[in-house]
Formats: sequence, C-alpha cells, structure tokens
Amino acid sequence: MPCESAQYRRNVKRKVHACHVFIQACQTAQGLSQYLSSTFPARAWASFGSWLRTIRPEMPPSELVVTTALRQCLPQSAEINI
Repeated sequence: MPCESAQYRRNVKRKVHACHVFIQACQTAQGLSQYLSSTFPARAWASFGSWLRTIRPEMPPSELVVTTALRQCLPQSAEINI
C-alpha cells in the first residue's frame, strides 16, 4: 500500500481495527455464554422458555439456550431497574 494516499491507508487501518474489535467482542460474548452455561445451568433452562427437540436438564445448556434465555430475561430486568 505504499502507493496509496495517506487517507486511504488510515481508512484501511481503521477498518482493520474495527474488525479486530468486533471479533474480540464476539469472543467475549461467547465466553460469557459458556461461563453462564456451566455455572448456572438450571437457571438457564428455567429461563429458556422456548422449544427444542431434545431438552435434557441434566446436561448443561448450549450457548443457543443461554443466549435465548438472556434475550428473554434482559427486557424484564431492564423494566424492573427503571
């Protein structure tokens, strides 16, 4: 890229930085989901409130179950805190 303008190089660096930040945020969210799944499995299953073909409460819930439970519970907790 040495032949490109300084503005173009800054824009490329900014875009690469944005991609890195997005990937790090996704990894953090996935790690949090895995932590909640392994630490609070009963609460995740209880808050799930949807249908799965195979729900096995004796097994820790998947990341899908945890994220769905969070999506359903967060609006309720936001209303309580207001």
